[in-house]
Amino acid sequence: ARRLLDGTVELSWFLPRKQPKNIFANPITFLNLRGNAAHHLKQLKFLRNVSNKIFLFFWSEGLSDNEIDSLKDLYDKASDKIVCVFPILTTETKNILKSCPNVKGDKQHVVVLGKGNLSKDIENFRDLINSQNTPAENVASLATHAHDSDHGLELDYDESYFKEAEAEVDLIRKQIVSGNTKDPMRYIKERYFPLQCKPWEDWSKFHTESIRLKGRKDRNIEEYKSELRDKMKACRQSQVNHIIDKTKCDFIYELLRICYISSVKPFHTELLWNKLGLDLNAICSEHMPTLYQKHKDISDILHTNLVDKLNEDERREIEKQYHESGKNLSKSSLGIEHIIREFSQVYESFTQAPLDQRKSINENFPIDLAQLPIFTANILIQGYPIEILDGDASHVPTVWLSQVFHELKARLGNKCMYIVSILGVQSSGKSTLLNTMFGLHFAVSAGRCTKGIFMQMIPVAADVVDVLGYEYLVVLDTEGLRAPELDNETSRFHDNELATFAIGLSHLTIINIMGETPTEMQDILPIA
Repeated sequence: ARRLLDGTVELSWFLPRKQPKNIFANPITFLNLRGNAAHHLKQLKFLRNVSNKIFLFFWSEGLSDNEIDSLKDLYDKASDKIVCVFPILTTETKNILKSCPNVKGDKQHVVVLGKGNLSKDIENFRDLINSQNTPAENVASLATHAHDSDHGLELDYDESYFKEAEAEVDLIRKQIVSGNTKDPMRYIKERYFPLQCKPWEDWSKFHTESIRLKGRKDRNIEEYKSELRDKMKACRQSQVNHIIDKTKCDFIYELLRICYISSVKPFHTELLWNKLGLDLNAICSEHMPTLYQKHKDISDILHTNLVDKLNEDERREIEKQYHESGKNLSKSSLGIEHIIREFSQVYESFTQAPLDQRKSINENFPIDLAQLPIFTANILIQGYPIEILDGDASHVPTVWLSQVFHELKARLGNKCMYIVSILGVQSSGKSTLLNTMFGLHFAVSAGRCTKGIFMQMIPVAADVVDVLGYEYLVVLDTEGLRAPELDNETSRFHDNELATFAIGLSHLTIINIMGETPTEMQDILPIA
């Protein structure tokens, strides 16, 4: 880890919230240089120019000649910014500091850590940061410093392939934003991802009913099944009619063009999809927190004693508002997973279309639609998560996934995989836990609760394959149990289905219990 991270600069933000007391009054960027600063002069020079405060942490072994020279140079250029932090301030260290130009030895610039009093040291650091009165840098000025050729830093942003990828994604972002001026988010999926909305949700409902036959009553089984199959065919034909009409394919065309660029220029893939994911998240972030807060406020009324003060009509109205706000929240959520889901429905409707229509459909797009599983298998290998159970339709696109896994096997061979899944209540931090444990990219943000099940692959280092007995670790992130928007009967059935699916696929299931509440453990463990 040290060899890998030595010389890297980590960045983290602090953004104050709207509350009376904040740790810091203003937004702050923290930059941490890994390793010995004296060995990474380019990074040190950049940090010196962009920082308002520079905290230098020393250990007690003393300083080498090279380190002393670097310290003197830093004091010569930025003495007002420097705060030296020592575990012990020895006579030798004092003499070294005195030899530095423009040195300031007061408590604002030299800190000796208290013996075991960590909270006091942290409070002291906060006071030093809050006391700085130099003008704050903005993002534009940081970019200017990064472009300064005097630093000797190589910037990917200046490379042509980076700008090409950014330009491609900007076209999609502008198309989404310009098309949502009247009603920005509520109908965004219906407008840009129509195949995964009503046609796919209805098809999933009819397919499930054709197996369970709950609505048959006294009707003949074969006639009832035949009627359901006709309805499923109508849903598929609705999807086919959409993708065969060139006037309705502009947005899907642009997305598939990105797939084509990724296949021709593989180094574009990561840039394209990372940028697209960030842009989609930025679009949602303008609306999602407000929608999420509205949904939460209504939920608080329904799930507290306040509901007891309402009459029957008022309660029904609140429940109606709650379900409506939940639907709006789902409709307004947008991410990479919805793009891949739309690809799955484009592929399934294409492969099930009549042969005479497939050629006409392919003429509307920049790539052969039969190649979509190949593209998806490639991005799965590259470390991006894909959806294996659609949380909105509560269905598994088996035709699509079968072909994706077939292409995956064709590229990797018959590799051994160890599958880990996770279960827990909604908003208990399952995705965050998996991201932290394994360094993954499952979506986490306000209002973006996981719906359905997602999988991501992690290659195992070659030197431990023989010890572990597998070559890939597959991680499944699942939708939260006990969703408040479902009634008790629906929730119980839904949770049992979800748990059976996740546990049945995995070698190991993590049960994530938020806190140590006995009632929560009693609710979750029987489901698992």
